[in-house]
Amino acid sequence: MVTAISSAISFGSAMLSMGGLTVATGGIDKAGEVTVMRVFNNKVYVGGRFERANRKLVNNVAVWDGTAWSGLGKGVDGKVYDILELNGKVFVAGDFSYAGKSSESEGIDAVRIAKWDGTAWSAMGKPAVDREIYALATDGKSIYIGGNFTKINNATETRGVAKWGGTKWEAIGGKFDRAVMTLCWHKGQLYAGGIFKEFGDDAISKVAVYDGKTWSEVGNGGLSDRVAWLASDGTNLFAAGQFSIDGSQGIGKWDGSKWSLAAKTDNETYFVHADKNRLAFAGEFNSVNGKASHNAAVLEDGKIKFSLNELLYSHHRTIVPFGDSYMLGGNYADVRREDIGATLKWTGGSDPSKLVDMAP
Repeated sequence: MVTAISSAISFGSAMLSMGGLTVATGGIDKAGEVTVMRVFNNKVYVGGRFERANRKLVNNVAVWDGTAWSGLGKGVDGKVYDILELNGKVFVAGDFSYAGKSSESEGIDAVRIAKWDGTAWSAMGKPAVDREIYALATDGKSIYIGGNFTKINNATETRGVAKWGGTKWEAIGGKFDRAVMTLCWHKGQLYAGGIFKEFGDDAISKVAVYDGKTWSEVGNGGLSDRVAWLASDGTNLFAAGQFSIDGSQGIGKWDGSKWSLAAKTDNETYFVHADKNRLAFAGEFNSVNGKASHNAAVLEDGKIKFSLNELLYSHHRTIVPFGDSYMLGGNYADVRREDIGATLKWTGGSDPSKLVDMAP
């Protein structure tokens, strides 16, 4: 049975009407955009393009602990595409030049990637890469980056992927012909997805795996179009994007031997979270497995657990479980196209009938 949201969407103090739904300004800026959410140490780390969270200056990266927002110092001065935690340090990547910059401080040079140790920002190479970083991953020892860059250390030519071992950047395996948009560790190997068609002289379509020495295509022919996000539940690898499998779009599943659809949608997907028997995903779709669900859904054991009615002029970009709820990030506006905050809390349990503002 599908439970659709049709009652009030309730938030903190400021309220806006949206076609029978009630919405209020979120903790993140009006006109803000959230592009990534990650959960580390019982907190939600949020990145994108925004200045403030609950009126605090945070500059494009913020933390929600379930009660209040905080920043990582004064953040970074450009868009954040991914966030990663390793050994108590938080790594932030995107398209920025400085970290910790404010009216009182010039900050530090930290081109497209920076490390937060809980107190201060530090750079990782000057500059690390020459173009955008879209993705981060770790094997528990090293940091791997994916993006649109063509050089590391301002000298070494590469394309799309690189590795930070703790002191310097290294190219790994060669060059993709176009950008890497997402990275994921799955069963001890690094997987990459994006808009690439070739690696060196070999055809590799949109998704590849690195065995420590070389990259190879995942599946015979890979995937047909852009891969925006990869996620692992420890058994299977899942992909969100613009591709089709057997003529249909949706969430792709790689079981180690073939690609299939874990969920069928009527349009592209942007993000997927996978764990145990659950998938949570967001995108630009209006139906899931033939049932109405607008831009976000949760499946358990392959069946729709929660779905959403249409929220006009809204775009869900990311979704993560947090406690007994789901956190949605994107960019949202009411029927008058007035921007509201960029984060929403979708309550779970047996009655997923409310979206709640992530503001104290």
